[in-house]
Amino acid sequence: SYVGMLNCRVVDAQGKEVATLPARAQHGQLLWDTRSVPAGVYTIELFQANERVSIQRLVVQPVP
Repeated sequence: SYVGMLNCRVVDAQGKEVATLPARAQHGQLLWDTRSVPAGVYTIELFQANERVSIQRLVVQPVP
């Protein structure tokens, strides 16, 4: 578990940062509205005190 201020950085497949989001450390949750981004694979990087502590991939699929 992480203590303190957490931030998430969202990067697209071309390496462009598309969002920076605060994470709620107490709940371990992050909400990102993906309706404004194209479908594709995104990298989610979790930072604590400017140090990357986790990295995950997220697939955004088009809404039918």
